[in-house]
Amino acid sequence: MPIYKYEALDKTGNTIQGTIDATSKQGVKQELTQLQLYPVDIIESKKNKSTHKRLKKKAGIADIALFTRQMGTLMDAGLNVIESLNTVLGQARNPSLISAISDIKDRVNTGESLSAAMESNNSLFPPMYTSMICAGEQSGKLPSILGKVADYYEKMIRLRNKIIVSLAYPVVMTITGVFILIFLLTFIAPTLTEVFINNNQQLPLPTVILMGTSNFFQKYWLLLLAVVFILLYALKRWFQTEKGQNVRDSLILKAPIFGKVALNISLARFTRTFGILLDSGVEILSSFEITSKVTGNSILATALIECRDKVERGEDMANSLAVTKLFPPIVVDMVHAGQKSGRLPELMIKIADNLDEEVETQLSLLTSLIEPVMILIMGAIVGFIVLAVVLPIFEMNQMF
Repeated sequence: MPIYKYEALDKTGNTIQGTIDATSKQGVKQELTQLQLYPVDIIESKKNKSTHKRLKKKAGIADIALFTRQMGTLMDAGLNVIESLNTVLGQARNPSLISAISDIKDRVNTGESLSAAMESNNSLFPPMYTSMICAGEQSGKLPSILGKVADYYEKMIRLRNKIIVSLAYPVVMTITGVFILIFLLTFIAPTLTEVFINNNQQLPLPTVILMGTSNFFQKYWLLLLAVVFILLYALKRWFQTEKGQNVRDSLILKAPIFGKVALNISLARFTRTFGILLDSGVEILSSFEITSKVTGNSILATALIECRDKVERGEDMANSLAVTKLFPPIVVDMVHAGQKSGRLPELMIKIADNLDEEVETQLSLLTSLIEPVMILIMGAIVGFIVLAVVLPIFEMNQMF
């Protein structure tokens, strides 16, 4: 839908500027009239013409974080919701975010609350986000809550970037190693082994294995590639099912070293989100419901729903978490201390900070272990290829 910039007058004669989604200029006039605004000038946004020529790129976590930070800063400076949305709309660059902000602004203009308007754009604003905004509106602390939400997203971005940086080297090394291996098997090895075949020489076992592997890659590389893609696609579709998700997440948690890292990442998401929700005024049962959807692990999500049910029946939260056997004793102890002292939100966020630090340490350890292991594996493969080529040469020299 096209986006139009408008200039209009309200009942008191004040000039109001903004943008609105509509099918035509006449549609803009009708919407402004319903808002009791009198249109002065309506122009189709130039950005809109170029935007709709390409696919809309969905707003990422960085876009949402920036939007939230700007909204919190503007409202803390004294601007109301509509004025803040207008200002942020002029700064936004992502087409999906521009469209969402325009829709939110229009809904707020018609009398909807900010949280309700954001809930209508749930593809960008998850339940955790809208619940906190709703709590901020009810408590009158919306600017402060927006700041906390922005902090939450910014911490997630920093952790994600650290994970990417930690895994970048192993991934690049793996891809490079695979390409080198394919090159050796499909181009170098056949050329060298052809000499031995022409001499009718009896070949040692390593050379026979190398030739068989090389011939297989040469003849069936296309079929092998197709099988790999089919298997990856089938796994992807299966992992989208409930059973597939449970099996995948269970295997991840049981994996040596990496499983501990994955669990701590999920626990950090839960504790940080849970603490911020409680601190924002969201009730404990709703916080369990919301956080179960942001952990990124179906096993932990199921455990949190079970904990919510136990807490609803009046059982102790710390004991409910301990029964799952997913939470380390220190986390359970801090939750217990938080319940006793009335500082549960604060301690949950502190737990998340500690888990984030532990994740960084574990990622450093994981990276330092992966590097030598990969070097050993590649060295063994290359060594086998060299051995398979050199052994027949030694045997030929002994014959003369």
